[in-house]
Formats: sequence, structure tokens, C-alpha cells
Amino acid sequence: RDSSNYDVTTAADYLINFCNHVGFYNTENIRGRGAWQEKNGVVFHAGQQLIQDKKRYNLGGLDTKYSYVYNKAIDMPIEAPLLPTEAGMLPKILNKLNWQTKADAIFLSGWLALAPISGILKWRPHIWITGPRGNGKSWVLENIVNEIIGNIAVSVQGTAATEPAVRQKLNSDALPVTIDEGEGNDERAAQRMQEIIGLARAASSEKSPAIAKGGKDGKAIDYFVRSCFLFVSINPQLVNDSDKRRFCVLELKKLADPKMFNEVEKLKNKIIFEDFGPRFQARMLNLADNIQKSIKLFTHAVSLITEDRAVGDQFGALMGGWWHTLHDDPVTPEVALEEAATILDMRKYEEDKEDLTDEQRCLQQILSQEIRIEAENYVGTKTVGELVECAHNYQPTARPSQAEANERLMRLGIRVIADDLLILNNSVFVKKVLNNTPWQISWNTILLRLKGASRRSNTRFAAGMSGRCVSINLKNL
Repeated sequence: RDSSNYDVTTAADYLINFCNHVGFYNTENIRGRGAWQEKNGVVFHAGQQLIQDKKRYNLGGLDTKYSYVYNKAIDMPIEAPLLPTEAGMLPKILNKLNWQTKADAIFLSGWLALAPISGILKWRPHIWITGPRGNGKSWVLENIVNEIIGNIAVSVQGTAATEPAVRQKLNSDALPVTIDEGEGNDERAAQRMQEIIGLARAASSEKSPAIAKGGKDGKAIDYFVRSCFLFVSINPQLVNDSDKRRFCVLELKKLADPKMFNEVEKLKNKIIFEDFGPRFQARMLNLADNIQKSIKLFTHAVSLITEDRAVGDQFGALMGGWWHTLHDDPVTPEVALEEAATILDMRKYEEDKEDLTDEQRCLQQILSQEIRIEAENYVGTKTVGELVECAHNYQPTARPSQAEANERLMRLGIRVIADDLLILNNSVFVKKVLNNTPWQISWNTILLRLKGASRRSNTRFAAGMSGRCVSINLKNL
């Protein structure tokens, strides 16, 4: 062509107008593989094609504002999903293992049902499989979990995993994450695991804000994680109350007779055939709308029974997934209430509620510390709690005496006045005790959550030690 007719200004003007017409490029509209909610239904991004209403489209074949990014293909046989009779064998296999409660098998099957469609969930429950060494945890991960979702899961070894590695492997995908050997055997490993748990925490709610990370070019990058996480380890590394509400801990024990395990393995080999996993995923994708309806009803039922919306979100989602391993149609409100009550009874939820709260564990951490005391009538070691007891309940025969116990406590920034336990806000002793715990920064705010606790103005403890403190009524402990 004749380059003399080329008009640079016109070309530039065209490109500028075209860019203005397309609009600002929003990275939040990038969508990787997995299930996504569009205005006209659920879309599954299978890497190189989109699936909606059991139909397949090219990546640009849907009218949408989102950018579905080309990636490795996922096999999603939507034309041949599992039947209820086939998918319903999954909870039956899991139920033959020796779980702490029968509800554990239900919750794991529910999690596996939700994992392929985690991107559309309002609440994403996480699972932590635990138990002693040699109890079959790895077998469950390799022969059940990986067989069903291994082709779509981001799988990492906890011994070497880091939060940035998991986040970058996910990129913009809405796919499940499995982490084996999620132990915290030393301080460094424990810190890495807490960072990954933090990533799972951020993924729990659809309303969670983006995770902002600094980039090499000086610009922050936003990450949205929409994954259901599954951890496997001997010891669950859950410290914070907020994490305990997001994770369902399933404890696996050894089967009493090795022959029973052989029967489980034979049943697994018979039922979980070569394409069981992809067809199981296809079933859940095809039933995505019904699953969301069932989750809503189970969440409401669990919330009514437990009077706790957070528990309703967690267990309700898992029950909704489990229901559709067995049924095509959504659960009814009456059946949801009945099934939820039965499963919670299996789980012994009322006993679970007796676990200590964050504020109780924080106070227990302080009271359990051992202190050397050298008084007129006593030389030895006592816990802070024992000294508090001596200072509060006056007994003539007590050793150390009430005055001696209180004098030793006041040097620590702790004092007993009548029925109140006072803890100095800037106590060096308390800060040291709570170092490297979840309460090290805001422990005084945490303690104020205790029943009857209140702030107290300037109070003297010992020479050179005075200030504001937290007052805890001992009658409420």
C-alpha cells in the first residue's frame, strides 16, 4: 500500500475513540477458571470454553462485561453427570471410615460437592481433616478427595507451602485448594501456615474485600480468592475464634479391624471409577441453582436451632452440598429443619459450644503462668490463678497469705480488690506472657468481652506502676 496516504492523526484519533468506547480496563472483571455468577445464570469457565445451561460457548461467546481468561482446559462432562444413585455412594463410602462423629462423613461429602462451584457461593466453608498418625488421613486425601476434585484443585504440600505461592497458583481461578501436611512444627512453619489460613479466612465470604499486595512497579495488585480450602494434618493449626467459625474440623480415627479397611478400599475401587470425579463435578454444576436454594434453607434451619448465624452459614452450606449428592431437587423447609437437627445431634454441637472463647483463653493464658514467690510464710512456685485465689478468698491457713499473694501480684500489674480482678493495661508481665499469641496486641480489648468486665480509671498497683486497667468480676469466672 502507498504509505503516503497514511494519516497518523486520524489513526491515533480512531484508537483513542475506540478505547473510550470500550471503557476503563478493570482488573476486577478478570475471571479465571471455575464457576461464576452471571446476571442470567451460573457460568463455568473450563479454561478454553464457557459452559452455561448445559451448553458450551467460546470464551467470547457470551454477552458479559467480564473477561474470561484462556487457560489449561478442564474436562467437564455436563452431558453425562452422575445420577443421584451414583453420587449418593460417596457419603456411604465416607461413612464406613472411623470418624469422630457420623456427621463428619456428611460434612466432607458436602464440601466435595461445593468445591467445584465455590466461586458462586455466598459463604465458602473450609474443612480440616485431623487425627493421629497412620489413621488414614492421607488415604482419604489421595483416594477420595483427589479422585473427585484432583483435576481442578490447587494442591500443595504444607511443609513447603507459602501464602504467596497458593495465591499466585490460584491467580484469578475460583477453584478449590487442598493442603497436605499442614503442620506448624516450628515457629517459621507455624507462621507460614497462619498466613495460608488467613488467605482461607479472606476467601470465606463473598463480601470480603480484596487482598491487596504491593507490586514491583510500585502499584498494588488486588487478589480476590473464591476457593474452598481443605487442610490435612495431625494437629489443626486453628488459633483464632474467627478461624474456628470458618473451618469444620473432622477427626479421623483408625478402624478397629484392618479387614474393615480392606472392605472400604474394595468399595471405593468399585464405585469411584475413572470418570467419577469429572461426572460428579458436572452434576454439581448442573444443580448449582438448586444447591444455592438448599444452602439457604439449611442455613436458616441451622441458625434457628443453634441461635447462631455464623454456625448456620458454615454448617448450612455443607449440608446443602451433601443433600445434592443424594437428591436433584432442593430440600424443603420442613425437611431441612429435620435433617439439620439430626446432623447437629450427631455432631454433638451442644458439647462443641462449651469450648472456651477467645477472651476466656486469653485470661487462662495469663492465669496459668507460674510465678516464684518468696514470702514470710511461704517460698515456692504458684500460678497466677492460684495467687488470685489466695488474694480473693481469705483463709487464715492459706499459704501464702492474702496480703502476700496480692503484694506479689501487684508487682506484676495484677491486683485483687474485693470481688474484682484488675489487670494493668501496660503491664510488662502480661505483655510478655501474651507475646506470640493471637491476643498480644489487643489483649485488654479482648478481656473486656468477659461478662461483667469494665474499664477502670487510674489505679495504683505497686511503686512506679499505675494506670488504667481492665476490671474483671471474679464472681462471673
